[in-house]
Amino acid sequence: MSGPSEHISRGEHFLQTPEKVKFAFRLEQFSPIHQRKLGVTRKPKDRRDFKEEENPEVKARRHKEEELKPLYKELLYTILHKIGKSTSAEVFTEAQLHLYIQEAFTMTKSEHDTLVEKVQNTEPPVYCLMVTVKEAKGILGKDISGFSDPYCLLMMLEDEKIKTSRSQSKPCKSVVKDFVADDKIYQTEIKKQTLNPIWNQTFVLEFGHISGTAFHLEMWDKDEEVSLTQKLEEIRTSLTSIRRMIKEAKKEKGTDDFLGNIVLKLQDLHCTEDNWYKLEPRTETYPDRGQCHLNLKFIHKARDETLSAGRSAYTNYCGILQQFVQAYISKEQSSAPWKGALCGEAQTLLELYATQNDLSPFLQDLAKWVAYSKLYQSLEVDSSVLLQQLTSIEYHWHQQELPYQQVKSLSELGTNPQVSSCFLIRMVRMCKLRL
Repeated sequence: MSGPSEHISRGEHFLQTPEKVKFAFRLEQFSPIHQRKLGVTRKPKDRRDFKEEENPEVKARRHKEEELKPLYKELLYTILHKIGKSTSAEVFTEAQLHLYIQEAFTMTKSEHDTLVEKVQNTEPPVYCLMVTVKEAKGILGKDISGFSDPYCLLMMLEDEKIKTSRSQSKPCKSVVKDFVADDKIYQTEIKKQTLNPIWNQTFVLEFGHISGTAFHLEMWDKDEEVSLTQKLEEIRTSLTSIRRMIKEAKKEKGTDDFLGNIVLKLQDLHCTEDNWYKLEPRTETYPDRGQCHLNLKFIHKARDETLSAGRSAYTNYCGILQQFVQAYISKEQSSAPWKGALCGEAQTLLELYATQNDLSPFLQDLAKWVAYSKLYQSLEVDSSVLLQQLTSIEYHWHQQELPYQQVKSLSELGTNPQVSSCFLIRMVRMCKLRL
């Protein structure tokens, strides 16, 4: 029950102006009596100024659950849905890769088996071949002018469709495109009047199974109507044009000329390829039809997001790399600083993970630099390893126009405490040079 004095003080507040009431409340709030009351009513746990140190065992267990197991599932998923051969000289079986990551992540057999079962029940990815048609050289000239207007058609074909196309009784220069739906055929731009076209166009082609599927590229010369005046002018300049004009007259109007094709079985390809491929003829009339430069990469589309929810492939790559390095150094037990060496299993898994997630060489080097910088603070890492990665980053920076995602990842490093100011200064200088 309230005392009389309390009633009086409350009554006085009603007679005072709002400013005076507010001032009186502030005096009461900061009075010694008020502070003592707060001290009495405050709970003991609220008076702790410093957080108690976490139990090492609890901390290690939490780190395994929150950090290591999501990365472990990413690697199991990578092995389960492996497409393309590794470029490494050594070839490792699925069992060998499983054994390696189990040791590198210090997982027990029961933990490993549980995670394998979880990954096997996840949604499979959409398998894709990313194709960059860079350029061609020495192709046939089909027009009266002696040049061509080349373009490429890209498609995937399964064994059954290939057999069906080859069983046709009526021979023709190319019927492969007739057995593929229009929405599954991709076309490059048409390059006018050239024998050495440059495209630099990228396409992503989906497929179901790597065995029994082949990638087809066909190059054609676009047939465009030429005015009679142009034809007569070209005839005056060259007798060769007369022969080409006769061929043009025999050909159906609007029919494009076949320039050559490339057929690659997916099961024979590495996870990444960058080669010049010979354009093959349909007949032996013109066996030498030039070459085409292609960059090929097997990637995953719609990869299951429950493996490591909320994390980017770049972040996962950093974590996997860091764990592999720590495992390698602890196993070697050498007094000499680590100079960037990793075992074959680690290199294979890093390559497969980076390829499947379409991590560019630039982002891979960036991830290595970040991971090595963090390890440099606690482990014996040779400084030349950091310099090598930084040099490679600068090389990629100056060699190409960086895509948006790579620029975004680079900008995010500005708030990353793992990255030293020296690196950021060099990046800023490169940005200024680019601008």
